[in-house]
Amino acid sequence: MQVNILERFRDLKIDKDTLSQLLPLELINIDEPVEVCNKHILFLLESFQKGDITKQRLLDWVNTVWFSGLFEYCDEYCDCIASVMNELEESDEEGKGLTDEKIKKYMHALENNIEI
Repeated sequence: MQVNILERFRDLKIDKDTLSQLLPLELINIDEPVEVCNKHILFLLESFQKGDITKQRLLDWVNTVWFSGLFEYCDEYCDCIASVMNELEESDEEGKGLTDEKIKKYMHALENNIEI
């Protein structure tokens, strides 16, 4: 049940508020974190580019995946994903915008498994 809800969050089917209502983060006890691969972050970035999600939702997703301990990066793309997630998280902290140019750079890195 918990894994299913976390997968729905990872796949953008529910937002952070809904996740918190269905599964208060402080009450989650999960043995194996849910895997996040490059395709999940590509989908996140594409959804943002198309205007399907807001910058705030994108940042909520990044921060939840990055800091909750409930998700892990797939082995093959681990370094690449970490570098992109770090860039996205820093854009939140520094209040920088997410330009089309930056999004394309992140997508290129994810598609080619290269670090930024």
